[in-house]
Amino acid sequence: MQRSTNIVIAGAGISGLTTALALSALGFRSTIIDPAKSLPTRLRAFDGRAYAISQASQKLLEVLGVWQSLADNVTPIREIKVSSGEYGKGALPFFAHFDPAEIGDANLGHMVEERHLISALAKATKSDGSIDTILDARLEKTFDAEDGVALKLSNSSEIHTSLLIGADGRRSKIPDDLNMQKLEWAYPQAAIVCAVEHEDPHHGIAHQFFAPDGPLAILPLGTHLSSLVWTAEKERVEHLSKLSDTEFLSALRPAFGDFLGNLTLIGKRFHFPLALSLVYQPTRAHVALLGDAAHGIHPLAGQGLNLGFGDIASLVEVLALAKRRGEDFTKASVLKRYATQRRAEITAMGAATDGLNKFFSTAFGAPSFLPQFGTAIAQGSPFLRKLMMQNASGTSGNQPKLLRGILP
Repeated sequence: MQRSTNIVIAGAGISGLTTALALSALGFRSTIIDPAKSLPTRLRAFDGRAYAISQASQKLLEVLGVWQSLADNVTPIREIKVSSGEYGKGALPFFAHFDPAEIGDANLGHMVEERHLISALAKATKSDGSIDTILDARLEKTFDAEDGVALKLSNSSEIHTSLLIGADGRRSKIPDDLNMQKLEWAYPQAAIVCAVEHEDPHHGIAHQFFAPDGPLAILPLGTHLSSLVWTAEKERVEHLSKLSDTEFLSALRPAFGDFLGNLTLIGKRFHFPLALSLVYQPTRAHVALLGDAAHGIHPLAGQGLNLGFGDIASLVEVLALAKRRGEDFTKASVLKRYATQRRAEITAMGAATDGLNKFFSTAFGAPSFLPQFGTAIAQGSPFLRKLMMQNASGTSGNQPKLLRGILP
């Protein structure tokens, strides 16, 4: 079977669904392709996964009508405390404290469970008449075709499209199929993601603790629940992933500390290797990559999803403006505008997370005094703290209109 469609989005994850909704809001029709048998409209059991949503990303979701359905299931990040030390010995004296009151805000963003976010996006997508779906079909091969690209699917069908938007994550085959050069290197680290229930409330405070082999992020959910991203050397993560829940909690306790009381593991544990990746030029004629398909950064700052939302906002604005001008928005020169707009932020965030990880981790040969030196500088400089908070909130610089709560 062969069919033709104007815009195809590869991937029905958070990035793919958000892209389709943003395109629809600007008058575009699109088709999503994904191997899932159905869109995840039903709320799944909590599995421990959660995301930090910046203020700018919140505005995008508000414009698309999604945030309103999430409002009862988000937790504000009221403060961030950054410290360092060795597990079991407590934090060293110097720490950095980020208070949103310094920049005139009530919070530094919100935490939302992955299941709530994907469900809200899926429901909005399913009820949108401008979005078609081809499910239970994996994108097997992408190749050039006349006036577009052709997609070979696992269900033996073939699709021709004028514009392919790759939103199918780090394992996307699109860059390789179309010879889009990619930079990638693996860290000697892996990460465990899970959630714990604790005896005492967290009061909306997020913690980032830098240990010699990698950071531990403790992110607030609900009142007595926190999401954890625990980074360590690969061998240790492999060992931790094989432990029983009871054994894992025993290993976690020295790292987590006792400041929130007794801990109970909630949901599943996930572990994955860490790598820095970047597609040098994420666009070409008839193709644009976004989110993890275009770039992957270290998770220590929790900004991967927000970078992806920035990609979406920039791309749809470029397409909408080109359409109003009567331009062919599938041309390489038009799509390159999106890549150019995003290059500085993506490069800066990738370099910052890579540099911070190496700066604070003796696994990369960093002297043991550097973590204390770094946190002391951050705490002692109000200007630096404010700049970092503004960058994390997504409110600095000339952001795309959707990130400012405006339809382009």
